[in-house]
Amino acid sequence: MNRDKFWITVNDIKQYIYCPRIPFYNNLLSGTGDVTYGMLTGREFEFSLNKDILTKLFKDLIYDGYKLVKDLALFSEEFMLRGKLDYALIGEHKAYPIEVKYSNNPDIYKMQLAAYSILLEDSLKLKTTEGYFLYKYSRIKIKLNRVKITSSDKAKVLYIADVVRSNVMDGIRPDPTEYRAKCNFCEFRNFCDDIF
Repeated sequence: MNRDKFWITVNDIKQYIYCPRIPFYNNLLSGTGDVTYGMLTGREFEFSLNKDILTKLFKDLIYDGYKLVKDLALFSEEFMLRGKLDYALIGEHKAYPIEVKYSNNPDIYKMQLAAYSILLEDSLKLKTTEGYFLYKYSRIKIKLNRVKITSSDKAKVLYIADVVRSNVMDGIRPDPTEYRAKCNFCEFRNFCDDIF
């Protein structure tokens, strides 16, 4: 397999930050992980949202001429990175990536938004310096977090993409997360023979 033609997904970036082994397993053992409670809860929350709710949350930007787009598939041949963004606010010269989450984990989501920022800038040529993630923090309340995206965030995303690509291409299983409590809820827990 040609290293220059090995695509990394935005999900690989997010999962690497959670645990470096997850994108390794995802790329080598596609479709073998268990579906976790967090995955199901996140999907349920995303499906429960409708465009009217998001239009209210982002009414100022929409009134300024931004268009709300759902399920935007993006890719960059230059960076061999691809992903499907939950929502984006697309303007004439600028864009805002928006991700829907079931929990509050700003460090992971910031890198995910930075990855989408790279994709928006490369594929649509739109400047992206901030994004949003929203999550449900009670049965009826939605929390909206605005995240600044810097050039160092984007550089970190590209570094992680290179590490994931190298691990998979070279068949090197990375060390697991140092936070072992995460392992109890991992879809690949059955593959970590050195932990379980």
